[in-house]
Amino acid sequence: MEEHPPWAGLDERIVAEIVDRVPCEIDRLRVYAMCRSWRAALVRRRHPPPPPALPYLFLRRGNDPVFHCVASGWRAHADVNVLELLVLRDKRLFGSYEGSWVFIALEQALLHMLVNIDTLETFDLPTGLRNAVGSEKIIIAAATLSCQPTEQRCVVAGIVRLHSDPRGVRSILLCRRDAREASLIFPEEASMEAEDVLYHKGAFHFLTQGEHIAVADPKLLGALNKGGLKYLRFSPSGYKHEHQFVEARYLVESREHLLMVVRLAPIPMFAASAFRVFQMAEGMLYGQAHYAWEELHTLDGRMLFVGRGCSRSYEAAAYPGSKSGIYFLDDRSWHDPEIVFRDVAERLYDCSDNGIWSGTPPGIEHFDPGWPPGPSNYSPPVWILPRDYNFTQPDQISRLLSSG
Repeated sequence: MEEHPPWAGLDERIVAEIVDRVPCEIDRLRVYAMCRSWRAALVRRRHPPPPPALPYLFLRRGNDPVFHCVASGWRAHADVNVLELLVLRDKRLFGSYEGSWVFIALEQALLHMLVNIDTLETFDLPTGLRNAVGSEKIIIAAATLSCQPTEQRCVVAGIVRLHSDPRGVRSILLCRRDAREASLIFPEEASMEAEDVLYHKGAFHFLTQGEHIAVADPKLLGALNKGGLKYLRFSPSGYKHEHQFVEARYLVESREHLLMVVRLAPIPMFAASAFRVFQMAEGMLYGQAHYAWEELHTLDGRMLFVGRGCSRSYEAAAYPGSKSGIYFLDDRSWHDPEIVFRDVAERLYDCSDNGIWSGTPPGIEHFDPGWPPGPSNYSPPVWILPRDYNFTQPDQISRLLSSG
């Protein structure tokens, strides 16, 4: 029997097919590190870049952060950089941004920071606001950015509560990155209290409790902090949830449209039982702009990852072996704003309700990490939005391999 050729001598087309079947960004980097001739072959072929990397699920096993790769069947990456573990240990995470940027709080709400877990670059975020009587401490519950934080024009948008009144209304924060204090925009009424935030088509969009949207243009930052928001008031949807309670609402951009994803549970604070998806519809009625939510009865190949401030949409067809659905994580602690003030042993962030909802029986498939997931004394689960590697650039490959 004829022996197969050495692995280093594989045909370039076969090497390209192997890489195509490695969906995880970290594993793909390992393929490049495995063999110099493979790496050279792929660079010569100018192999088309892969689709955007899917998010990682950040969980805690005890006090140790664990990253689970959705693209490879929720497999845990236990060999991440030790510095990443040190950066995230004991911290509360409240969101992420493309490029491995993570929003963290030290001592739960003492200091807020934006950290890159790959490069360890950091930016300070506001810890308080300045008002007529002095300074007031704040708790940031969710946040996002207008662009990469390394750009001077970057603006931070967040949903916050006051230290002095954690069960009070959630307010809107807008500021430049690296600001230590900021102004807040308080909701005009209960229905305008913010539930989620997304940067979409050049502006921040805040989804409210009443399922309306408040729009903030970051280029008008000074005016916005004086109350210059634009409100898109939606017509009452009239939909009923059949004995289900709304546990969360998320805003997602998908195929250039805004979607609202509603998370349902049979009893408040229980595990998710179902999801519903609505698309924003805009028209004219009696000479005025009219907004409504129209339900989508199929996901049509979408993979919707939902998490406050970091919801993203992907096309399942671009990820072989993946399936469409709503990928969700356990954020029930959102409804317990006083949790950040409790002693460590009494601070219990729910971490067990993570999985996929496909809309077809059995409906929800819960993710099993292989160990009892939580509760955590430090942080709820969070999606990590990793950086995309350009594997066609030899200099970037060399830099990544030497640093990792």
